[in-house]
Amino acid sequence: MSEQLVIDPLHFAFAGASLDGAVDVSRMHRLHDVLRENSGSIRYSLHGAVNSEGKPLLKLDLAGSLRLECQRCLSELDFPVQLHEELIVARSEVEMNSILAENDAQECILASDKLSVPDLVEDEVLLGLPISAKHSECAFPDGERAQS
Repeated sequence: MSEQLVIDPLHFAFAGASLDGAVDVSRMHRLHDVLRENSGSIRYSLHGAVNSEGKPLLKLDLAGSLRLECQRCLSELDFPVQLHEELIVARSEVEMNSILAENDAQECILASDKLSVPDLVEDEVLLGLPISAKHSECAFPDGERAQS
């Protein structure tokens, strides 16, 4: 991706706008510490909407794969990224705190006039990573198998 995609999230949501693209994993610098290899890309589909309560909303779908290191056997682990997030765009910190107090499972972002789409994608990928990535079954060099 050669350009930095930036949106106004309130305008994007109220307009019902849509945006599809991909972010190269190599450009997701905050992920590099947990990656075994920084190749590939994460595809995204971003849609603006207004929920039943009239609140602006960003619907984000992510798909791709990351190469992580298994924390048990230290070999390569292909980690599928399949996320769907609905983020309410809060106009102020007071509104965000109110929304979160009503429903702590609801995800919110604070409105700004410039939201970087690649940064939003990277944020959601980071939040979707496991605390400790590992295979469901690991093959160790001596042929033993470990199960979780």
